[in-house]
Amino acid sequence: MNPQNPIELRLLKQSTIVMALVALIDTVFGIAAASQSILFDGLFSAVAAAIKMLMFITARLIPREGSPRFQYGYWHLEPIALLVESGFLLVLAIYAMTSGIVGVMSGGHTIDFGIAAVYAAVCALVELSYFFYLRHWGQRIGSLMVRYDTASWLMDAILSLGLLISFVGAWALSNTRLGWITPYLDPIILMAAALFLIPGCFKMLKPALRDILEIVPRERDEQVQAAMSAFVAEHGLSGYTSYIQKSGRALFIEINVLVPLDYPIDTIDTFDQLRYEIADRLGEDTPGRWLTITFTGDRYWAD
Repeated sequence: MNPQNPIELRLLKQSTIVMALVALIDTVFGIAAASQSILFDGLFSAVAAAIKMLMFITARLIPREGSPRFQYGYWHLEPIALLVESGFLLVLAIYAMTSGIVGVMSGGHTIDFGIAAVYAAVCALVELSYFFYLRHWGQRIGSLMVRYDTASWLMDAILSLGLLISFVGAWALSNTRLGWITPYLDPIILMAAALFLIPGCFKMLKPALRDILEIVPRERDEQVQAAMSAFVAEHGLSGYTSYIQKSGRALFIEINVLVPLDYPIDTIDTFDQLRYEIADRLGEDTPGRWLTITFTGDRYWAD
C-alpha cells in the first residue's frame, strides 16, 4: 500500500479552491468588460477547477488497498485524470480559436479595456504567486499530479499576462489613428490565447496517453534487461523473460527465470534469496512497484 501523502492532498485541495475563486473573478470581470477573451479565461479556469477536484479525489483513492473490482488498486486512475485534464483544455482551446475567428469575421466588438486591464493584472499576480508556491512544494514531494497542476497554473498565468499586455496596448491605441483596430483586439487576443494553449495541452496529453496505452518506458526496460542478463550469466541459469507495464505512478514488472533441471536447490529459501538479489539489482523498491519473479524448469511457463 502506498502511504497517503498529506502534502500532495493539501496542495491539490488548495489549488482547487484558489482556481474556483479565479474562475469567479474571471466571470465577473468578463461580464463587466463585455470581453470574450476574459470569459474564455473564466471558462478555462472553471474547467481547470473541476478537473483539479477530480485529481484531488484520485490522489485520495490511489493509496488505498485494492477492492474486489480493482484488485491492483487505483493506480490506473491517475493517467485517466491527467488525460481528462489535458483533453478538456485542448477542446477548450480549439473552441476559443473558432470563436476568435468568428469574432474577427463579424467585425469585432467594443470592450472596456480599463476594467479588462485591472482584471488581467489581478489574475496574473494571483496565478504567478500560486505557480511559484506549487512549484516549490512539487519539487520537494515529487508528485506527478502536482507537477501537472503546476503546469496548468503557469499556462493560466501566462495567458493572463498576455491579456494584460494586450489590454493596456489596446487602451493606449483607443484614442489614436489606430483606434479602428480596437474592436478586433478582443477576438484576436482570444485566438492568440488559443494558439498559446494548444502546444501546452499536447505536451500534457502525451505522457498520459503513454500510460493509458501501456507503452513501456524504454529506459526502464533497458534497466531490467541489463540487470537480468548479468544475473542469469552469474548464476548459471538458462535464461529469462520479462514484461513491464506502467500506469501512473505504478510500475508492474514480471520476470520469469528459466532454471536448468540439474540446478542445485537446497530449500525453497534458495529461490527467495535469488528474488531478493534481483530486487536489489532493479533499484529502489518504491511504493508503486509491483515485482513478480517466478522460477521454472519448463520454457513453456517462462514464456
